[in-house]
Amino acid sequence: NDLAKKLPQADLIVANNVLAHVPNLHDFVAGLKTLLKQDGTITIEFPHLLNLISFNQFDTIYHEHFSYFSLISLQKVLSYHHLQIVDVEELSTHGGSLRIFVNHL
Repeated sequence: NDLAKKLPQADLIVANNVLAHVPNLHDFVAGLKTLLKQDGTITIEFPHLLNLISFNQFDTIYHEHFSYFSLISLQKVLSYHHLQIVDVEELSTHGGSLRIFVNHL
């Protein structure tokens, strides 16, 4: 978040398959919020946890990942930072992924 305060704000922030590599999710999301213009959008793509469990896709779990998130858990984290999910897309990437579109509340 400290670095984000030094950078200009953005209309669009794209984070594809990044969240699982982030050790401090709240700090990362706070940085995204700081970087995002008031009318901007963040897109976040991440593994579809329900597919991973339902279809036993355990070969898609990597040791370097800190965590995996459900749509609901991310919604709660984003809400804590006064961000909201405005749309969700299901993708076939990596056995199933979700792409969410996020705006300021």
